[in-house]
Amino acid sequence: MQVWGTDVELARRLPLLARRVLRGARLVIAASTALAQSARSLGAADVRVIPSGVDLPAEVGEESSPPEVLYAGRLSAEKGVDTLLEAWRHLGFRLPLKLLGDGPMAAAVQQASAKDASIQWLRHVPLEAVYDLVGEAMFLVLPSQCYETFARVAMEAFAKGTPVIVSKLGAMAAMVDDGRTGLYFKPGDPADLATKVHRLLAEPSQLPPMRQAARQEFNDHFTADSNHKILMAIYERALCGRPKVERGASEPGIGPPPPH
Repeated sequence: MQVWGTDVELARRLPLLARRVLRGARLVIAASTALAQSARSLGAADVRVIPSGVDLPAEVGEESSPPEVLYAGRLSAEKGVDTLLEAWRHLGFRLPLKLLGDGPMAAAVQQASAKDASIQWLRHVPLEAVYDLVGEAMFLVLPSQCYETFARVAMEAFAKGTPVIVSKLGAMAAMVDDGRTGLYFKPGDPADLATKVHRLLAEPSQLPPMRQAARQEFNDHFTADSNHKILMAIYERALCGRPKVERGASEPGIGPPPPH
């Protein structure tokens, strides 16, 4: 079986049912290490991580000049948008920041952009243009303060060769290799986020190898082709090891959890 973030949230509400299902599964597939850890904590014995793959872009992005920073996602408090805006106030200089998306904090973002010419809100952008903006960004920022189970936007940034600064939390931290494909900052800490942004600005020589490493990370782990091959190998292994069931007999693994 495969688990997603919504499954884990449901499992927290119905732990007895979740434990019964996960303990009965021959093999559980998770899209991130964070999801895999949650599945194991709920009783899954054999858990494999297979990130969701996407098609490989033909070209990586070319960083814009002057450099720009990008946020793409829901404009809400749990996504750390207030942390991001406060970090830009901490920076004290006009480094362009583009925010793509909509949500409950749209008014706050609009207000920030009205006060600071370096902040630009792009509410509705075609998907093709979004990928172009991701590739052109100096780096992407993921300031989420909630426990993300799969940071898809980070994977898409890697596909375009764009490093990511992320909250050191959940799947975001698991996906980024600190200092190689991006940087960590303390969740909810705008001063620390501003420090990490300033670090990349002060040491621009870090960026070219980070861009190369980000693209290589995508090539190695997140392409649709590699995802399919790994998935098929796991299914084959699970099916080959499955015992035959006589007609009328119970399916292995179904039933109450084993006694402790």
